[in-house]
Amino acid sequence: SPMARVNKLRFHVYVNRIVSSDSIILINLFYTLISLQIKKESAMLDSPQFTPPAMTNKEMREQEFSLSEKKTPYVFSLKGQLLDQGRTDSVLAATDDLTIRLKVYASGGENELHAHPYEDHSFMILQGSAKFFGPDDEAIELGQWEGIMLPRGNLYKFFATSEEPLVMIRVGNPNHKNQPQPTRLNSEGKEMRGDSKENKSVEVIFRKDSFFGD
Repeated sequence: SPMARVNKLRFHVYVNRIVSSDSIILINLFYTLISLQIKKESAMLDSPQFTPPAMTNKEMREQEFSLSEKKTPYVFSLKGQLLDQGRTDSVLAATDDLTIRLKVYASGGENELHAHPYEDHSFMILQGSAKFFGPDDEAIELGQWEGIMLPRGNLYKFFATSEEPLVMIRVGNPNHKNQPQPTRLNSEGKEMRGDSKENKSVEVIFRKDSFFGD
């Protein structure tokens, strides 16, 4: 009947609209997944870049916080400029639960006895050597390809013993933004900032055109 033909036509139009709508959704989803994959691959394939050191404690914390906002994989370089005086920290990578920094010390560089009450961290020596001390003057000297693990709360200090600059990787857990303040204490339990004179901080003098990992 004419009415049946009209209803049949309406049914086909309705079905076609559903199919078309679903197809568009699927196509959009496909392109979204492809673009996300391309984004991830491009992030992974970016060539590692030199990371300039943070020159203040505040700048270092800001870099850690900023890097922890990244939620896709990324690469980094272990290249660092060598020093004739002082020490530097370059924040290479960070998440909410982890920080990775490249530390460079001039020969003879040192810090003062301190502890990190809320952070487990480790040092791994890439170049040079360092003598680590505990609160009772117990000591051990470590060289290239050696490291030390420092569970939270342990007092320590170290001294760069090699003639060449000391270069180390520092890995810590968690990020400083997830630690109560203060995050660094002296032997009396009072705050001691990393860039303070109490911590034997001195003016940084870079060695011209001289880099580790070049």
